Amino acid sequence: MTEWKRFFFTLLCISILFFIMMDALIYQSLLNKNVKTINYKNEIQTLVSLREENQKLEQKFQENNKVSIDLDVEMKKIESEIEKLQAEEKKLKEQMIQKQQTSIENSYKTVYLTFDDGPSERTEEILDILDKYHVKATFFVTYQDEKYDYLIKRMYKEGHTVGLHTASHNYREVYASEEAYFADLKKIQDKVYDLTGYRSVIIRFPGGSSNTVSRFNPGIMTRLTKLVTEQGYYYHDWNVDSEDAAGALEERQMNNIKTYSPKHDIINLLMHDAPAKHATVNSLEDKIKYYIENGYAIEPLTPISPCMHHGINN
Repeated sequence: MTEWKRFFFTLLCISILFFIMMDALIYQSLLNKNVKTINYKNEIQTLVSLREENQKLEQKFQENNKVSIDLDVEMKKIESEIEKLQAEEKKLKEQMIQKQQTSIENSYKTVYLTFDDGPSERTEEILDILDKYHVKATFFVTYQDEKYDYLIKRMYKEGHTVGLHTASHNYREVYASEEAYFADLKKIQDKVYDLTGYRSVIIRFPGGSSNTVSRFNPGIMTRLTKLVTEQGYYYHDWNVDSEDAAGALEERQMNNIKTYSPKHDIINLLMHDAPAKHATVNSLEDKIKYYIENGYAIEPLTPISPCMHHGINN
C-alpha cells in the first residue's frame, strides 16, 4: 500500500470513528432529554394533584366555616327567642298580679270549670254543651286510651285549656319518687304537645296536692309542690267539689254548687269526664246557667289565673 493510500485509509477510519462518537453523543443527549421530559411530566402531575387536594381542603374549610357561621346565626336566634320568652313571662306575671288586684278591688266573680281523668265518650258530650253556651273550660287529661286523641285536638282547637293530670293515674307508680312523677308528667305533656303543638304547664296532681294516698312515700307532696313550681308549672286544686268522683248524681252535684259557690268570688270547680260520669254531663247545662245567672264569668285556666292550693297533708 502506498503512502497516499495509507493516508486516505487512516483518514477514513478517523472519519468513521468520529461519526460513531457523534451518534453516541446525540443518542445520549436524546436519552437524557427524554428522561428529563418524563421527570417533568411527573412533576407536573404531582403539582396538579397537590392543587386538586388543596382545592378540596379549601372547599371543606369554606363549608365548615359556613356551618360555623350558620350555627352562630342560629344561636343568636335562640338567644333572641329566650329573651323574648323571658320578657313575655315577666309581662304575664305582671298581668297576673294586676288581674288579681283588680279582681279583689272589683269583686270580679269568675268560675273555672275543670274536668279530670278524660278524655272519654263523655268528653265529646261536654264539649258539645260548652260550645252551645259559648263558654270555655279546662280539661286535665290522662294518657289511657288513644282512640280519644281527637278530642284533645278538639279541646285545643275550640279554645279550651288542655291541662296535664297524669299519664297512668296509678298512685303507686306516680308517687313512687320525684323521678317517677316527672317521668309520668313528661309523658302526658309530650302527648299533648304531639297532638296540639302546645306545651302545657297547667297541671293538677292525681288526687290533688292534699291527697293522702301518697303517704306510702312520706313527704313526697311537700317536695313535689315545691319542685313543679320551681320548674315553671302552675298546679291547681279546687275550692268547690261537685263530688261526682264519689258518685254524686245530678241533684247532689247541684246542691253542692249552690251551697259552696256563694262563699267564693273565684271558683275552681272540680268535675270529671271519665266514662261513667253521666250525671256530670246531665247536670252541666244547669251548672252553666247557675253561674251565668249569678254573675260569674266562665273562663279557662291560663298561666295568669289564680291558683287554688290545698293544704299539704304529706
